Amino acid sequence: RWMRRHGCGGGRLLEVGVARGDFLAEARRWGFAPLGIEPEPSTAEEARRRSGAEVLVGWAEEVELPAASFDVVCLWHVVEHIPQPRPVLEALRHSLKPGGRLFCEVPNAGSVMARRQGERWDYLDPGHHVGFFGPHTLRRALESTGYDEVETETIPMFRYAQLDATTLLKRLPRRLEFSLRARVQPLAPHPWKQDLLRAVATKPA
Repeated sequence: RWMRRHGCGGGRLLEVGVARGDFLAEARRWGFAPLGIEPEPSTAEEARRRSGAEVLVGWAEEVELPAASFDVVCLWHVVEHIPQPRPVLEALRHSLKPGGRLFCEVPNAGSVMARRQGERWDYLDPGHHVGFFGPHTLRRALESTGYDEVETETIPMFRYAQLDATTLLKRLPRRLEFSLRARVQPLAPHPWKQDLLRAVATKPA
């Protein structure tokens, strides 16, 4: 729905880091023709089975992608795992059609949760996360690699949760506490305070 609000209702879609293929499958249901990249072979095979989409095995910076061939590129919680994201973002821009859109989401290092929890922040995870972004730094990363019309917003992780009643009652007080401290609604987007940071950017025509 977020992608459709930005004018992306179909076409060729590339997802980097597909995991089990859930988003690829959803993209097909919404009318996209998806292709995935996944570095772990057995995970790539599962993604093919679950989604019915083609999945290439490899790292985004190593896979050869045809130029100007995708309408949409997606990176869901991938950029923070890449030691040198600049070459990857440039290669993905090269693979987009002029006017194509890149969508990404990362943990928000500028969020209220990150600031209050410090070294206890759940997303710190230095064994896996090698880069950290707030709204300003993510925007700068995209603009410096040739994208324009960059828009960012933050949303709460709680918005994605599929919770049973017991888990909901357990987690809701904490979410409300942080929302009250930050003076934001529990499920509402915010320019910088919420847990997850997402951006959409355009390849110049």
